[in-house]
This record gives sequence, structure tokens and C-alpha cells, in this order.
Amino acid sequence: MSREQLRRRRTSSAWPDEELGALIRALRRDTLQRQTDLAAATGISASQLSRLERGRRTGVSIDVLIALDTELGAEGRILAAARVVPPPAAALLSPLHRALNGRRLVDRTARAVAAVHHSALGEQLWERAGSAQSHRVQLAPLCRAAGLQVDLTDGRSLAVQLSEGRALVTIPVQPASPARLPLERFLVAHALAHTLYGQTTCTYPRTNTDEDAATAAACYLLAPSELLNRAAEDLRNRHSGDGMWSVGGAPALAEAVASRLGAPGWLTVRRLAEEGYLETIAEENCECSD
Repeated sequence: MSREQLRRRRTSSAWPDEELGALIRALRRDTLQRQTDLAAATGISASQLSRLERGRRTGVSIDVLIALDTELGAEGRILAAARVVPPPAAALLSPLHRALNGRRLVDRTARAVAAVHHSALGEQLWERAGSAQSHRVQLAPLCRAAGLQVDLTDGRSLAVQLSEGRALVTIPVQPASPARLPLERFLVAHALAHTLYGQTTCTYPRTNTDEDAATAAACYLLAPSELLNRAAEDLRNRHSGDGMWSVGGAPALAEAVASRLGAPGWLTVRRLAEEGYLETIAEENCECSD
């Protein structure tokens, strides 16, 4: 491809989006709809829908994407593939949320709005459950509030099977292993997140749009900002004079906070990074070395 062709492709309003097109096409076929019928139901022409399914989003408004998501029962997957912020989540961020949904929406903005959405899901569920959070999140009352019954079983491979109001979680880790409880709590939170999103399938650890959203929501369910910050600050203050952070740094803090929250280490590192703690520790260590 020539430099001029690349330039035209970058500046074209018909930005290619093969993932979005493939998803719409697959969902349409799953629901046994013809292009003409789906186009009529969502207020666009059949030719425009055809271009969209081929990965070209020329002139497709946010309202059309929302209509497609609703008509195909996509439960937000079309909006996620299009990097469009779901209206309920965007409304939490700003009354001018439509300004965030333009073609130039950057990933960082999408992640920020998604974080607002995931944390709001947790807060709403805690309120429904009437569950006060002390040092770690209690998952049993949250599952009851969401109408989810979780059954745990041992197996050779990790799996989460969902059905109406139930989840069967298979864990390939021996009960006596220290890694068992954090993994178990994450998988229960992951199944709970799927339930909150109204999703009835789980392919974890294989990833897709639904799994990424459920994993992110599970991280906020297990390590909400209030508990994470309380644990991190308490531990940092407790060990401020013994050189623990200058020696162990971020891994030491992550391990201690993970133990306090009953969460996997990787999840705790992710949430500490989102809350800015890893950057703070790195800066403090640089100042000490100077």
C-alpha cells in the first residue's frame, strides 16, 4: 500500500472495524434475520448495514448502534466492539455523555468510563445486599441479592458454567493450597459479574468482549476503591519506618493488600495500578535513592 493510500485510509470517515462487523453479522445470523429486515428495524438501509457488516462504519450514528444492540439482544456487546460507552455508564460520568461517543473516542477515555460503570455496579449491589464491607468483600450476601446460587466443585480444568440463577464453578486447585481461596473468590465474583450483565455464558479463561467486561467488573467487586485504599494506606503507614516498601516496593504492597482482601495477586496489582499506588511507590523509591 502506498503512502498516499495509507494517508487516505487514516483520514477516511469509513474507518474499518472488522470485529464490529463480524459480531453484527454473527448475531444477525444467530437470530435468523435478513439484512433487509434488520436494517428496517434499526432505521438504516440494507446497503448501509451490509457495509457495516463488512467493517465500514460510514455514517452510523450512536442511536443506530444502540438500536442494533437492542434488536439483536447483544446486551452491550455491539457497543463495546464499537468502543461506544453504554448510555447508563456514560450518564454516570457526564450529562454531555454523547460527546464521548464520537469516532475519535480514545481507549483511555473508554476505559475510564468503563471503570465508573463497573464500580457503580458493585455499589448498587452492595446497597441491595445491605452488606457492610469491613476488610474484605463478603460475596455470599451479594450473590443472594443478585439471585445467584454458586456451586463449587473440584476438577481438572478451570470452568464457569452459567444457567438461569445458577453458576457451577470448577476449580483445578487443591483445597489445601494457599492459592485456592483467592482463585475461588475471583471466579465467584466473575460469575456474579456475568449475572449483573445478564449474560448466560462464560468462556473464561478464554477472552472476548463479554469476558473482559466480567473480569473488570469482578476486579471492582473484590477490590473496591474504598477497601483497596484503606488496606493500602493502613499497610503503608504500619510499615513506613521499617523499609519494607523501599526493599519490596510494589510487589510487597500488592502481596500484603491481596492477603487482606482475599484476592488474587494479579487482580490486586491491576487495581493498585488503576488507583495510582504503583506509580506513587516508584516515585517514592526514586526519591529515597536520590
